[in-house]
Amino acid sequence: MHTYALSPDFSASPITAAPERERSVRQTTPIVVSATDPTGTLVATGGADGLVKVWDVRKGFVTHSLRGHGGLVSALAFHMAEGETNVEMDGKAKKGGGKKGGMGRFMLATGGEDATIRVWDLETVRNVATLQKHGSIVRGLDWSPDGRRLLSGGRDGVVCLFDTATWNAVVTPTGEEVEAVGFVAPGTFVREDGGRVDRLVFAAGRQDRVRVWDLAAGEEITKEAKIADDEEKGVIQIMFVLSRRGELQGNGC
Repeated sequence: MHTYALSPDFSASPITAAPERERSVRQTTPIVVSATDPTGTLVATGGADGLVKVWDVRKGFVTHSLRGHGGLVSALAFHMAEGETNVEMDGKAKKGGGKKGGMGRFMLATGGEDATIRVWDLETVRNVATLQKHGSIVRGLDWSPDGRRLLSGGRDGVVCLFDTATWNAVVTPTGEEVEAVGFVAPGTFVREDGGRVDRLVFAAGRQDRVRVWDLAAGEEITKEAKIADDEEKGVIQIMFVLSRRGELQGNGC
């Protein structure tokens, strides 16, 4: 794994950025997935050996080694409690537990080839929940901004919405192998029929198109539209942003 510093030149048109490699670290097995925390301080890597490592980006050392998956790690997602801006992790367990429902300030959800989702409290270094609602490899994970819900999608063709206070789940079949999921930002859509908008998520996979689902109603609200007209190959990753005008923008690949 390589860490680069970017030095953008805003005087150029278009703007250019010169990458400079700061450090390199090596794992003994292939890295399958990676994710950064909201502050850019930590990066998590999931290996083919089922091991999840959390790294301090600035100092280049491992803060946590999390083992529990019975196969390769296939999805990762950080959550940081609202109002938290600094992360200081040394990998040691600290006194005091998380909040009700197993939620602490710094959480990491991991999905694996073993069809399980594990939720970790990074402060206490505890596995606070092991979720078994999928029948195949878990490929997508995302937290709601307030941490009250955890979303997952897998190649069994379902998306699961977990209540993090109880870990109960709403399971919605999608009719396709799901490779990527995420929450739609509040206020992005307004349902013409007055339906609920607090459980809107996007998902994509084998059908080669991004689909938006209302999980409260258990229905898809997007129209039939493929990303590309060429041979169906599927979507494996989505980048979602909200423009300054509040418009939904996304790229699927």
